[in-house]
Amino acid sequence: MSREFINTRSLTNNEKSMKKISIPKIICGEVIESSPAGMHEIEYSNGVCVCIPKLIDDDLEKIYKNRSQMHHLPLSDITRYLQKSGQALANAQDPFRERAAELGSLVTGLSPPMIHRDFKTISSYLKHRNVIYDLLDAELGDHAMMDEWVRNQVARVRAFPRGRALHVLVGNVPIAGLYSIMRSIITKNHTLVKLPSRDLITSLYFCLSLLNENESTHPVSKSLSAFYCERNSGKMTELIKTSDLVCAWGGGSAIES
Repeated sequence: MSREFINTRSLTNNEKSMKKISIPKIICGEVIESSPAGMHEIEYSNGVCVCIPKLIDDDLEKIYKNRSQMHHLPLSDITRYLQKSGQALANAQDPFRERAAELGSLVTGLSPPMIHRDFKTISSYLKHRNVIYDLLDAELGDHAMMDEWVRNQVARVRAFPRGRALHVLVGNVPIAGLYSIMRSIITKNHTLVKLPSRDLITSLYFCLSLLNENESTHPVSKSLSAFYCERNSGKMTELIKTSDLVCAWGGGSAIES
């Protein structure tokens, strides 16, 4: 799949004057720039408007029928996949990191150096594969149980993915979204990222970097979706009901919903 659709250019003069930014959605690793249902237009108090394609029934059908074999994928393949993006994002001049900082600062009000710092932090996890193994060792006891049965006294134990994990992200802490996505991938889940209206940029560009640095046919690429839909919409309700796991970030009302 061609990666020419991934926009890493600087803002045009027209965008700067109108402050209107178009971004894609991602469905099962496919980057989609338009929708027959039209675009969500999220306006911010500083005059910036971000446009992202609306979810349609075909998108949900693709997600439900996704047969990416994440549970059969060795952990070593996943860490190599993440490492490629981590190495790219470690560079402050990486086009995805630069674009995320440029657009993210317009949307969130955070300064570009703050967003760069978050990408530098996540890249330090991804580019050193042993850090991911250490994380799993600390939380599960042994990273090997992601791939095989591991002896624990008189028993053998193994960790299996839950399946389809919906991540309802928070918009005021960009790095929280990056961590949530990373942890979903290393535990071999299908990752659905519901982008927060307060920050449609940071987590999306992290996902775009993952896709850009790896093959479109890779199981991790095909397991990754990122989109926006309203909190109380029918499609959001359906996604919650049909997911095996929901990772929700945010305040009390968001968590209750």
